Formats: sequence, C-alpha cells, structure tokens
Amino acid sequence: MSAIAFKGFKPWYGLFIAVILFAIAPSFMPLSIVSDILVFFIVVLGFDLLFGHTGFLSFGHSAFFGLGTYGTAIFLKYAMLGKIPIPPTWYWLALVIGVIVATGAGVLCGYLALRRPGVYGTFITVAFQQAMWWLMLKWYWVTGGENGLVNLPNLTIKLPGLPQISLGDPFSAYFFNLLIAIPIICLVYRLIHSPFGLILRAIKDNEERMRFLGYNVHKYKLSSFTLSAFLGGVGGALYVNYYQFTALHTIDWLASGDIVIMAVLGGSGVFWGPLIGSALYIIIKDFLTFYTWWWRIFVGSLAILVMLFFRKGVWGILTSVSRKLVGKQS
Repeated sequence: MSAIAFKGFKPWYGLFIAVILFAIAPSFMPLSIVSDILVFFIVVLGFDLLFGHTGFLSFGHSAFFGLGTYGTAIFLKYAMLGKIPIPPTWYWLALVIGVIVATGAGVLCGYLALRRPGVYGTFITVAFQQAMWWLMLKWYWVTGGENGLVNLPNLTIKLPGLPQISLGDPFSAYFFNLLIAIPIICLVYRLIHSPFGLILRAIKDNEERMRFLGYNVHKYKLSSFTLSAFLGGVGGALYVNYYQFTALHTIDWLASGDIVIMAVLGGSGVFWGPLIGSALYIIIKDFLTFYTWWWRIFVGSLAILVMLFFRKGVWGILTSVSRKLVGKQS
C-alpha cells in the first residue's frame, strides 16, 4: 500500500484527518467548492476502484453520476407535484432511488462492456454514456431536456423524538451530505484494503494468471463495475441534495473527461488520489474561471505534464518527498 512514511502513522488516521478537514473546510473555503470536492471525491473514488484497482478504463463514467442526479431529481419532481403520494418527510427516498437507478445502469453497462476485452469495452462505456445523454435530452417532458430540472423541493428529515430538520439551507445540506459520505468512504477504504481489493489488483496485474488460479475474473470485474456505478450514483444524489437541480452537464462527455483527469491528477490506484485530484481540479477550475473561459486548456496541460513526468500523480510526488524528508531525519 502506498503511504507517506511517517513513523507511528496508522492508516486509519488519514480517514480521521479527512473527516475533520471536511468538517472545518467551510470556515475558510467557499461552501460550494467544498461540497463539490466531497461529491467528486466519492465519484472519482468509484471510478478509480474500476480503473486504478481493477484495470478497466471507462470513458463514459459520467453516465452513472448523471443518472444518479436525474433519478433523484425526477423522484423529487413527481413527489412535489403529488404524483408520488408521500409526505415531505419521506423525500429522502429520492436519494435512494437515484443510487438504485445508477447502480442498475452500472450492472447493465458492466455486463455489456466486460464481454469485450480491451478498448472495445471502453468504447461500449462511451456509447452507453452517449445513449443516456441522448435519452435525458429527448425525454424532455420528464427530464426537462436542455433546461434540466430546477427548483426541486428541499429534503426534510424527521427522526423519532427529534424536531423536523429542513435541508433548504446550504450548510445543513452540506453537513447532511457529509454524514452520508463518511460511512461510505470508510467502507470503500476497508474494501480496497480487503482480500477483495487485493484480488482486483491482482486481476489488473495479470488477469490470465488469476483465471488459471481458478478465480472468476468476470464476476470480480462486474462487481467492481457495479460498485463503481453505485458510488457514482451516491455522488449524483448528494449533488442534487445540495444544488436542488440537475441538467445535462452532469451526464455529458466533458463530465466523463473531468472524472478521468481528477483520478490521474491525484494518483490512480491509491485511496487518497481521488481526494487530492478532485480538490486540485475543482480549486484550479474555480480560480481560472474567474479570469478566462479557456481554463480547460490549463487544466488539460497540467494533466498531461503529470501523466508524462509523474505517473503516480500528485500523491506520488508527496510520497517521494516525504520519504526523502524522513530519510534525512533518520
């Protein structure tokens, strides 16, 4: 496992530090940026489970993020109109529906893509993403077409013995998202460092040998693909909870490219790479968009430099520097 070599540093300390940073970050950073980092950390973590740990490249991964947003938003829309007869305190079911829609799409896309090896499977994910984008565009009487779905109702939480809580305030929506994200991030961390994660990395290193040893490689790859889509759906559902809208930008090919760049920029194949990559990408994007519409040229150039000279991304740079510092102190 790649880790910064500090004496006495336990692996789970990083989870605790990350939670603290997400909890205090709104005090010194714009809330929208922190919220986007949290959401895309989960989405890119799912993508990297498939790419960095299993070795399958999906260029259409925004399909699952976008379907998570649309599944959540459509449920909220029909609940608000009274076509789904539930009280406002049950609107949180929209999050569950969004995740189920994305996960179901992941099972279908994964089954199709993994039947063809190599680049052909990657092209199937692109075709799937384009099909979902076209469906969301042309199914306009449900999805809003080019206008998307806006002015969605707030989630309202009512727990027994506690007062009713409305998530209409951005801060309450963000911290609700954080409460949902913490156990999911911890479970993914445990999964990656479990025998299941070890098998995925072995499949990435030598798929033929794993078949020879008797492992059902297709089953493990499909499980990885499904989990990846599940995490994309979680990110999409939390995105709608915070912004209360969705549109085609969540499911288009540019969003897929952004996810790939975040994974590569932070460091593919390590747990903290998606967090570093999503944070850097979103912060740089927010800074550059204030000055120019050509911000993608700068971000793309940075990603190219990282891929050419730092194959392990920013995480690899941090690991290398930390080892040199520890070596000098010892």
